Amino acid sequence: MIKLLKHLQANKSAFKFYFILVLLISFSLVVQAQPSELSPSCTKEELTLDTSRSKLKRILLPAISFNKYDGVIGGVLLMNDPEKDAGLGYMLNPGFGFGSKRPVGAFRLSYKKKPLNDDRWKFFYFGLEGKSYSFYKNDVYKTKDYYYKLAPEVAGYQEKSTGDQVRTRRFSYRFVYIYQDFIEGIDRVNFERKTNSYYVNVLRFEQNNCREYNASKSIAWVQQGNNFVYLFGRREQMYIYDAHHAVVWHISGSWLPFNKTEIDDAFVGLMPNGTVGLGRFQPDYTFDQSLIGRSEQSGIWSQQIYQKGAGLRTVAGNFDLINDWMIGLGVEAELPVKLPLNFELKAYVDAAIYPSQIISRVRGVWTSGIELALIPDFLSVYFPLLESVIIREKYITDQHNSYLDRIGFSLSIHLTDQVVSGFFN
Repeated sequence: MIKLLKHLQANKSAFKFYFILVLLISFSLVVQAQPSELSPSCTKEELTLDTSRSKLKRILLPAISFNKYDGVIGGVLLMNDPEKDAGLGYMLNPGFGFGSKRPVGAFRLSYKKKPLNDDRWKFFYFGLEGKSYSFYKNDVYKTKDYYYKLAPEVAGYQEKSTGDQVRTRRFSYRFVYIYQDFIEGIDRVNFERKTNSYYVNVLRFEQNNCREYNASKSIAWVQQGNNFVYLFGRREQMYIYDAHHAVVWHISGSWLPFNKTEIDDAFVGLMPNGTVGLGRFQPDYTFDQSLIGRSEQSGIWSQQIYQKGAGLRTVAGNFDLINDWMIGLGVEAELPVKLPLNFELKAYVDAAIYPSQIISRVRGVWTSGIELALIPDFLSVYFPLLESVIIREKYITDQHNSYLDRIGFSLSIHLTDQVVSGFFN
């Protein structure tokens, strides 16, 4: 133990990593100790559109959250859980960022209406989401950039049961409006605040098929904004073996038939994976992800990843220029290893194929490793093993020199009807 403490004291990077890892594990234990709102609808993971996960009808609590730029956020959380097929739902989370010294927060309003005399639709959904947080700190001028998001949505749900199979479908349209307030330097001392805004229209289709020992999920969407059109499709298939463990494979395709975006537009491009951005240039340009440090270029918060594009699980980001099409492939298998506290251990391999504009030919990249799921579908840590040359070169470019710098983690706060959508964002 003494040798370990001396090693951690001498190696600050290792100390920070293990400190954050212990913090995340502790957080996972707290979440697991609460009444579960992550109950799967399909044996191993949630692949249906079940909207009645929580039994809470109304709750009002003090809420403390955190991100890198607003610091500790103190506020309140007011939310309810409407009936499954109809009713008014709300989630209000006003707060104050003690690091940015400004009001921040998020809200979501929803209304579900069950149609009369129409068996084709289970219910219709009308929603409005909004939030505002800081997303970048300028170390020269010691001030922050922040954003406002407003996103109305309308959706229709279908459900059909045949024997041992349940099939659900969701058709939706969402309009995402982003307003950014940022600084632009004049010289080393003086700066001025400027604003920018853009929009994204999103048409989305999702279908889920659930059976006792296998399930599938298909997603297709079209995004249109100022100067771009983006098409995407993804298929996931899960199989259960020995009644306890799962194998999941996925295939995806992305296409940018039109992309003339400029500096003031959304930061659009085909990317093999989802990583943090820098300032206004965010791969998560709709600000849907819960990123603790969405503009960090080093340190533990720069190692947060999320599912985007081909879905490569690596912290190496933006390692090529892709502006045409991309195909993603991957498989993960839960290992038959019993871990304490319901942790899961998985092996994964992900790959992407695309035409590179840098070398003017089709290129393939891949990564493989071990995933430690502290809370399945919510909090995972990724330990890379074998990876392609271009990813290893990108590590060096991004100064991810040690193995600890290459370990990624994902935090998927996607249950926005039950959990604050901006908890870390």
